[in-house]
Amino acid sequence: MKRIRIILGLIMLVATLSANAQTSELIKAKWVYEDFADKEGMDSLSLGMMGKMFAGMSFYFRADGVCVS
Repeated sequence: MKRIRIILGLIMLVATLSANAQTSELIKAKWVYEDFADKEGMDSLSLGMMGKMFAGMSFYFRADGVCVS
């Protein structure tokens, strides 16, 4: 029983460390709109509207986690 607790504790520790490792460095870059991911199910009117709505849209993610659009 004690061995199972130790193994479960180690698994939880590794899971916690791997989850925190993903948040240690924030994504920083300029993201520019290019195309829609799921446009197969959309009609031409919706595609035209979405294209006009998102044309020229960009986001800049800074290293401190702030997003500037």
